[in-house]
Amino acid sequence: MKYHKGLLTALVLISAPVAAVEFDYGGYVSVVAGGILGGDDSGSYLSDVLGYDCPCFIADYTDVGVYEDNGVSFKPDSAYGLKGQAVFHDDFSITAQIEGKGGNDFKPKLSQLFARWNVNNQLSIDVGRKALPLYFYSDFINVGYAYPWIRPTGDIYGWPLASYNGISMAYSDDLGEGSYTISAWYGAEEDDDNRAYNEIYWGAERYYIKWDNILGGSIEYNYDWLTLRAVVMSNKSTERAQWAEDDVDDPADIIEVVSDDVDQKFYGLALMIDYENILFQTEYNQFDADDFDSKGYLFALGYRYKQLTPMISFSRYSDNDPSFGNDEQDGHQVNNTLSYSLRWDFMRSTAVTLQYDVLTDDTIWFEEGEQYTFTGDSKVLAMGVDYVF
Repeated sequence: MKYHKGLLTALVLISAPVAAVEFDYGGYVSVVAGGILGGDDSGSYLSDVLGYDCPCFIADYTDVGVYEDNGVSFKPDSAYGLKGQAVFHDDFSITAQIEGKGGNDFKPKLSQLFARWNVNNQLSIDVGRKALPLYFYSDFINVGYAYPWIRPTGDIYGWPLASYNGISMAYSDDLGEGSYTISAWYGAEEDDDNRAYNEIYWGAERYYIKWDNILGGSIEYNYDWLTLRAVVMSNKSTERAQWAEDDVDDPADIIEVVSDDVDQKFYGLALMIDYENILFQTEYNQFDADDFDSKGYLFALGYRYKQLTPMISFSRYSDNDPSFGNDEQDGHQVNNTLSYSLRWDFMRSTAVTLQYDVLTDDTIWFEEGEQYTFTGDSKVLAMGVDYVF
């Protein structure tokens, strides 16, 4: 099975037309249990400053899915989603998607709501709310059935904002024996109380983030067993932290301005090979801003034997963040993750995946004169069932 090409078929079932409108619907469920098997939390920021029971493993940065050293948990990786589409006369449709994740207590969240106009067979235009298409798996990042792991690595897929409101276009055509898609998008996103920065990085009462003037583009080429993708995006970023002693309702009145209208750029490259029984994937991304920069990459190799797909993956994240430094040294987060996974496609639309992750934390952060790591080194084992309908 080619995970990246078979997703839409797995997600969408078309019902009989009602009047001039066709209603499509689909969804997914992932039930995952996991726990910490060992590690070292000595001097970790999450443990000593934020009060987590570490060693810890962050499975989901965006919605704060964290495995702590307190037994088996179903929350960090479990998720569900429902997607519906109304199609009008083949050239106009409206799509909505609701998702809930364990890190956010499974509360439903509207992740997508957009209208699409198919101008012709090659060009489409979307208006509304969509996933930010920064990564290879961005459009279906929470659909566990769509990839051969329990989760895409947080060393790459770990930013606090995952959607935007705006306009986008996509143009597709054949190129030789393959095909290509060129996409572009423009919009903005605002979060009055971002949990990722509150509960993982800052420990604030409230953390406000706004990305505006988001302008991005990507090109993807597909040739049978090969997929190549490149993406670039720029935006302005504003962040404000509110502490317990502050009493404000308007984000503009929050006292501590972390960043104000800062230029930010994102670059990404991805390659996927699905040749006969061999799977290989690599992905790289980079954020550059006036006060922050980061890099992340992934290498993954697997082999498909009947219904089984074992894989070994290595990913790394590193950044430079002066706000977590001291007078002599900037702070930086550095994670290395080695993952072993085994996926079993034991029946149609259902897969079981077992994964063991070994995270090495080389972070150096400073808080009130004390030096910390981030989560501490950790080893986590998780097993999940993924189903799409």
